[in-house]
Formats: sequence, structure tokens, C-alpha cells
Amino acid sequence: MIANCAGATPTSPAWIVDLPQSFDSYIGTVTARDGVVYWDRRESAPGTLSGIYRSTPPTGETVQLYPFPNRIIDLVVDGDQLYWIDGALYTAPAAGGTYTWIARDNYMSAIAVDADALYFAGQNDQTLYRLAKTPGATPLALYDHVSLWQRLRRIGDQLYFSNSNVPEANAIVHAPAGGGPMTVVANLQRAPLDYAVRDNQLYWITQADSDGVGGAVHAAPLDGPLATLVEVDDGGVSFAHDGAALVWGAADQSGVGVIRTIDPTTHDVTTLATGIDVRVGPLAFDASDIYFLDMGSDFPGVFEIPGGLMRRSRTTGETTSLVTGRTFPLAIASDADAIYWTETGTFAQNYTDGAVVRYAKATGELTVLAANQVSPSGIAVDAGRVYWAAGGELRVVDTADGGISVLVSGGQQLEGLLLVGQTLYFTDNAAGVVASIATTGGPITTIAQGEPHPSQLVLDDGYLYWSQRALNGRIMRAPVTGGPAVAITELQKQPWDFAIVGDQLLWQDWDGHVVRAPKSGSASTIIASGNPQVLRLGVAFGYYETGGMIYRFPLAGGPPEPLVAGGIFDLDGGVIYYTTLAGMFCIAE
Repeated sequence: MIANCAGATPTSPAWIVDLPQSFDSYIGTVTARDGVVYWDRRESAPGTLSGIYRSTPPTGETVQLYPFPNRIIDLVVDGDQLYWIDGALYTAPAAGGTYTWIARDNYMSAIAVDADALYFAGQNDQTLYRLAKTPGATPLALYDHVSLWQRLRRIGDQLYFSNSNVPEANAIVHAPAGGGPMTVVANLQRAPLDYAVRDNQLYWITQADSDGVGGAVHAAPLDGPLATLVEVDDGGVSFAHDGAALVWGAADQSGVGVIRTIDPTTHDVTTLATGIDVRVGPLAFDASDIYFLDMGSDFPGVFEIPGGLMRRSRTTGETTSLVTGRTFPLAIASDADAIYWTETGTFAQNYTDGAVVRYAKATGELTVLAANQVSPSGIAVDAGRVYWAAGGELRVVDTADGGISVLVSGGQQLEGLLLVGQTLYFTDNAAGVVASIATTGGPITTIAQGEPHPSQLVLDDGYLYWSQRALNGRIMRAPVTGGPAVAITELQKQPWDFAIVGDQLLWQDWDGHVVRAPKSGSASTIIASGNPQVLRLGVAFGYYETGGMIYRFPLAGGPPEPLVAGGIFDLDGGVIYYTTLAGMFCIAE
């Protein structure tokens, strides 16, 4: 048996354990420390071969330490002791002997260890404990309300773990091992599996969903945060900026309409108005009033509640209904004299009865600028011209003579209209395109393509930002002068409307979370996607496994590359120990 790991390479690995992997018998966990490998063998039918083993290169000696019939969740070694979870937390001498249980919780998910203590999480009571290594010690509750996924890491004087119970929602945090406040590094993460720290960077893995989406290796600075939850609502609709603060309409947990603001410096949230008995929609402003759409409700075959336009006085706080009986207002725009909006139309007419309308502030006159529109969506106004998207076209109407013309045709589902100067930016949700055109017409400039359901747009400091309204959507940005698109955020649940406040990007997701992240996008990077399972950091490279292949990526930055075909692995002293269908092998890092 070959076992010279130091000289082994991906093309000529060293063979440590001759155990062909099958459904009936396989290696479940690999943990390497100080040149010795500890692993557990799992048998479909419990028997004498199941248990924890030790293999010692370069001799290749393999011995069974502890027969054990159940499935080990986590296995760590510290000095001369082994610790593992299998329904309960056990400890035993690493050289063999008698194992004893330390603590019992049917849903223990992770353990960590240092020179003085053990740390473990109990899912039944959602508590993270510290247990001193002294005989007869009693577990001490360090952190409560901890709903932890798989890995718990002790790195330096900090514990790293995931917690879906903190206000930031599904957050990855670090906290002092002796107790103290938690610090959020990243939130809205899907099933974090493993963590590692190097050079003030936190690396972690997220688990893919049932469709294989969302699995990735991430990296973010420890001083983060990637994103911070600002507020949670049921049915947040849209953001707008009134020149002083970011304002949005939503509904509270009981379904009552509210209007809230976010301070541009502190990001504190203030409720301007509540108890509004309508579905508060997109907003527009002037010096004295806030205008907002009553979006109504359209439940085909059940009921339809028409919407309209409402106004809230900035001075008195009084809310007034200005227009009623409209068919589901959707998007809003304004100028000094009027409020403009689009109306979706009705299910009974297959949404072919949509409209673009104008409300004069001084007289209250309502004018239908364009009738019989098919689900018109985005809207913008400039110098007596109103622009909107309808189906695959971008249209414009002259408010003086009522003439309608088509500016863009041949699209699939245009929306997300944004007017800046003499340029119109728009998205094609169905075709996956982000583009622009001059208001006078001419050629279309493609900014990005191949985007999954691009939706709303924001322009700031030379960059165009857009949201991907997908189940695992992202916020993207690209230079308006041309250049590659990059992701600001990852794995957001259908991010919808968003805006920029100072150096922060704020958006809403499908669940009503209002989230913020640095608009530069420097807080987080996706190193690799797929369904990675284990993460280890070496001297110059990081390593992960996905799809039966172990990959490595430069810690200094760069794309991942396949290293060797293999599954479960660990890294110790410059040697990578890994499993294949033929057993366990090792190669030099």
C-alpha cells in the first residue's frame, strides 16, 4: 500500500484506505490532524465494521477505534481526545479505549473545541453551550435563540456559526467564545454549511436548493456586513426618494397600509403614516404633499377592488382620496403640474383594457392619455411627453396633442423604465436584456443581456443598477459607458424595487424584507457555484468539493480550477486526504 502523501500528486495519489465505496459501505467523515486521519465507516446494515477508524500514513496502518452503528454528524480531534455527535455528544481517547457521552440532544448539529472547552449547539432548546474540559463540569449557556445549521467553528477568540433567529435573518455571525455580542458578517444566506477565516476574510458555503440553485462558495470581509435587514413588512411595494429621505409604502402585519422613511445617514426607519385603509403603492412628491397609488386588489374569479390616487399632506398629515374606481394602478411619475400613472387593466378583458392617465394637481381633472393598453408598466415623464412600456414596445404620448408613437418595438416584456436627461433606460424581463435609447429615437444600446428577469433600474455615479426578479435573484450593476455587469448581492428572493441612499443600496425582496448593502459590491464575492460540501483553506489556495470533484481557488483572487476527482476530504499539514469510489487517498497540497 502506497502512503507517501508528501510526494503524491493529483495524477499519482497515495492510497491510504482500501475501502471501495458503495451504497452498503462507505466513508462518511474525514478528519486529519498531525498526519493522522480519523474517519467513520458506515454500513447500511449495522454491524461490527461500522465505527470510527484511524489511519496513519506513511505506514498505511488502519485500525478500528470504536464500533458504532449510527450516523456521525460531526467529528473533531483535539490533542489526545476525539469528540463526535451521534444523537448525543461523545468523547473518547484518540488512541482507543472507552467512549462516554457528555451531553444529549437529538438535534445537535455541530461542535467546536479549543484548549479549555467544548462548544456545541442544541437545536431542541436553540442554545449554544460552552463546556469546560474539567471533569464534572456543567454546560454553560453562552447564546440563546440560536438556530444553527451545520458547522460551528472556533477561530482565534471567536465562534463562527449561522443563526436564523437574529434580526438580520439567516445570518452568518461571529461572537466571542467567552460570551458577548454577535457580529453579523452576512445575512439572507441559504443553509450555510461551513466556514473558514484567512486574512480578515470569512469564507463560507451555502447549500443548493432542490433545483440545484444557490450552492456557492462566498467570501466577505469580517467587518461586513454584506446586508442588514432594515425593516420587515407584509407587502412592501416601492421605494421613492423625496430629496431628503427614502420613502416607501407597504402594509403592516395586519394588512393596514403604512408609509415609512429611511434616514439617509443612519438608516433609521420612521413611520410617517399608518392606518391607511388601502394597499399603498408607488409614491410621488412635491414640496407640500406625498401622492401615492391605491393599487386595489385583483383576484380573478374571486373579487376585484378598484384602486386610485391618494394624497398625504406634509404639514397636516391628512390623507385624502383624489381618484377612485381605477383598474389597478401600477407605476407612477410626476412633474410640477400633474401626477401620471399606468393601469394594468382587468382579468376579464385579458388585461387589454389598461391605460395611461394624468391627474392635474390644480384642477383635479383626470385625462386618459392612452387607452386599450396591454398591461402597461413602467412610466416616465419629461417636457410634455409621457413614456411607458406595454408588452414588447416602448411608447410615448405628447400631452399637448395626444399623439402616440412607438419608440422601441420587437421586445418581449419591457418594464423598469428610467429616464435620465435625454436617455431612457429599460429592461426586457422576458428576453433578459438591459438597454437604453435616446428620447428622440435612434439605435438601442445593449448594456447587459442573458439576465434572469431584469426588472427595476437605478442610475448612480456612472453605474446602472438593476434587480433580477428571480427566485434566487441578484442586484447587478454595470458602467453606463460600457463594461461587464457584476453582482452586488447574491441569492435574494425575487428582489423588487430598490434605491440608493448615500453609499448604500436598499431593496425589498418577495418576503417584504428591506435590505441594504454597499453599492460598490465590495462586501461579498461569489467564488464558485454548484453544490459545494466542504471548505478548507491552505496556504495559498482554498479547496471545496462539488459534483465528485475537488476544486481549488487562489486566496489572492482568481477562478477555481479542478484539482482531483474525489468526495469527502480534509486538509492537514499541506496534505489533502480525500475519498473516491476505491477508498481513501492523499496528495500534497
